[in-house]
Amino acid sequence: MTKRFITAAEVARRLDVNKSTVTRWIAAGKLTAFRTPGGHWRVRAVDVDRFRWKGGDARPETGLLNDPRRGR
Repeated sequence: MTKRFITAAEVARRLDVNKSTVTRWIAAGKLTAFRTPGGHWRVRAVDVDRFRWKGGDARPETGLLNDPRRGR
């Protein structure tokens, strides 16, 4: 099975959020990612799907649950 990695920008498009939101999720440990030698973030596509099913704190239009700690 081939692992498929996507950029933070692609994660943002898939979840309909800003790229900086994805970067904050990565920094907070909510979304697993790694940096390339050039300093760019890469996320496994399967981890994006897991994040979606766990109910990350994204907008309700994406099908994700809001994070109650953020008051939204």
